[in-house]
Amino acid sequence: MLNVACSKCGAELSERATGIAYEGMGDEYIEDYFLCRACDVWTVSVLHDCFMGEDSRSTRGPLPRAQGDSDVAKINRCRDPYDKRCDCEIHREWSR
Repeated sequence: MLNVACSKCGAELSERATGIAYEGMGDEYIEDYFLCRACDVWTVSVLHDCFMGEDSRSTRGPLPRAQGDSDVAKINRCRDPYDKRCDCEIHREWSR
């Protein structure tokens, strides 16, 4: 189970709303979205799986509720968002 700290208040978040995996320049990226109900903002956990070099994990945010809701809705339109080789419109847009 992945837990991340809210990027605004620091609260521990364990309920992942959704996520997406994609490739870029030979590396794999996995972005997982977490909503902090106390702050009403999104935090994104980003795993960068490097083809050459060390992997890293970082967070992005806080994202305003509307922006995070929009991202989550887009991701949820994909049948298999964790398939990094999916060629759907959402994955093509995300990997740019």
